[in-house]
Formats: sequence, C-alpha cells, structure tokens
Amino acid sequence: MFTRLGPNSAQSTDGFRVERIGRMELKYSEGSRSVTVEVEPGDGLAIYRGTITSWNPPHNDDSLTGEDKARIIRNICAALEFLGTEYVLA
Repeated sequence: MFTRLGPNSAQSTDGFRVERIGRMELKYSEGSRSVTVEVEPGDGLAIYRGTITSWNPPHNDDSLTGEDKARIIRNICAALEFLGTEYVLA
C-alpha cells in the first residue's frame, strides 16, 4: 500500500520511498540507505537501470547485490504505477 507524499513521491508500507529529486534524478530509499537513479523524461520516464550501482554515502561501502538491484527496480516501478507515471526501463 502506498501513500502519496507529493506529486512525484510515494511511500510504501513495505518500508521504501521513491521521489523525483530533479529533472534527471530519482531517489529510492529503504531504511537509512538510499540510491540515486538517473532518469530522463520523454514518452515515459526512462529509468536507467545501469545507474543503480551503489548505495549513497554513508552506506556506499555496503554491497548492492543483483538481488538488491532487482528489488529496487521492482519497487520503483510499483511506486511509479501508483503515482500514474508512465515509464520505460532502459
């Protein structure tokens, strides 16, 4: 279940938050860790999966596994669908 926090942000009862922090960036947070994902507006918000490489400081030494990356992408997509934002995975 999601709660809309603003026009471009949502929080899930599953413990994660997705928010657009600029024209070309999206921030995904879970607990005290977050990751910045590059995006690009167009015929749908292009989400550049290849930019999900590490957690933001101070957790940048924590490993970000393939399983983490798949969960992050899945959660971002669910949040964008809740917000009514069209997207494409790039």
